[in-house]
Amino acid sequence: MRTHNVRGGRRSDTGFTMIELMMVVTIIAILLLIAIPTFMGARDRAEDKRAMTILHSSLVAARIGEADQGDYAWLTPVTLQAEEHSVTFTDSVTPARSVQNQVSVATGTIGTNSYVVMASLSPSGKCFALLDSVGLSTQYQVVQPSASCTAGTFNPATGWTTAW
Repeated sequence: MRTHNVRGGRRSDTGFTMIELMMVVTIIAILLLIAIPTFMGARDRAEDKRAMTILHSSLVAARIGEADQGDYAWLTPVTLQAEEHSVTFTDSVTPARSVQNQVSVATGTIGTNSYVVMASLSPSGKCFALLDSVGLSTQYQVVQPSASCTAGTFNPATGWTTAW
């Protein structure tokens, strides 16, 4: 910091030199370079969690219907929409985006068990899907990057894991 005193009490200038100001700007720029990637990673994780949450709430609605009906054969986007109003359900060939609270739904049977596949695309580019079958535990799949996300593209027999 520069201080300039004039004798006789007439004038006193104080302030920062150009070098000091440039150092402050440089330090702020370095801090921003560190913070921005961290923020972007947190945003992607939050968007992914939103997609997973939408799928889980949709699964709860499907399971309520499955408990009443005994299987997933009754399930269509229209009947599921009646169970869960906060999500928009699409058919198995229409892409679903989590940012619009959409879930793509496909149903079928493996042997004697009916199943449901639900999928939703996160803005981060990951397509999250889950498979639930009567009498079996829920299984999960993530496809990244994914241009579109439809439940009908997932094979219910392969590629599933016990967690996302």
